[in-house]
Amino acid sequence: MPLLHSVVEEKLSNKNGVLSLAEIALRDDQVEEILNIYGNRIRRLDLSYNSYLTAKIVPRILQLAPHLNTLATLGCPLIENDHVYQLLRDNGNLFHSLDAFLHPSLLQPLELARENAPYPIAFSYIQASGTRSHPVACTLPLFQPSVIIRAILDLVALLQPSVITRAMLDLVASNPKDSSWQHDPLGHVSAVTPATLFSGFRKAHCENREVTCIPQYSLRGLQGEGWVFALYTPPRVSTGDKMERDRRHTYAFVRFKQPKKVGEGEMTGRDLNVTAEGAEIHTFRSWLDQIELEDQPAESAELVQELDHRLLDLQLDLDYGLKPMLKDDLLDFVKSIQTEQ
Repeated sequence: MPLLHSVVEEKLSNKNGVLSLAEIALRDDQVEEILNIYGNRIRRLDLSYNSYLTAKIVPRILQLAPHLNTLATLGCPLIENDHVYQLLRDNGNLFHSLDAFLHPSLLQPLELARENAPYPIAFSYIQASGTRSHPVACTLPLFQPSVIIRAILDLVALLQPSVITRAMLDLVASNPKDSSWQHDPLGHVSAVTPATLFSGFRKAHCENREVTCIPQYSLRGLQGEGWVFALYTPPRVSTGDKMERDRRHTYAFVRFKQPKKVGEGEMTGRDLNVTAEGAEIHTFRSWLDQIELEDQPAESAELVQELDHRLLDLQLDLDYGLKPMLKDDLLDFVKSIQTEQ
């Protein structure tokens, strides 16, 4: 072990807490011994391509390295996918400090519009509108405020259509019977999916991001599993020559109440049991206050301020802006999902 300690000391020096032990044959007890000495200094730990490590070491790593924000265990055959899902179920509170847990179980191919989240859900994005045939949804297994806030920043920046698209939308609203001009008000963002944004893949805000997870489709957030960022686009209607003035999208951070009885199998179609009764509805700021009370990881004041200002600006745009959901808006959101199933 003295030689290994020398290697660790050398790797940690002047590297801002980054320790790579990838492709080094280590047992669980050896990793634990290293962390007992150096755990407080480690911010990013790479243990990839190790044939001896087991899933049992993961909770110990999270306990002994309190400042750890990234853990990589790629190519570790004894840490299987099901082991990771069970760890997330049994030790979810230990994962709060992580921005990224790199493991193949969280990088599975995306299945669109099909319940495919084998892990417990920490956060969901669910979008519904009067023009979509199916809700848009993606989920995260880790509660990652930085990924969540940056993804929402990108989403709301894309909500407002271009001048040409605005003209098309106004034409549709003024003549809704002309089906040749039917246009999805969010169709202009389809090339950049929410799943892409919440994966952390996009480059924005002058910062390179890495993929830490491939979000999966799930509506289990509507059943009280984790937080939900709900986005609803009400139908754009006109009465005679008068067009509805307030045509803003609505949003909320919602925690739905778990139903008394949950059907087994996929939470879609007739099995989807969702209600707005008892749901917590939060604006961005009240949501931040709530997660602080729950000892969830905080995000930088600069990033929070950027999204806060962006949401306030969008509230002023009555045509293509975004406003906080009220209870009636949430009821419409839920009803649209029930109708679309």
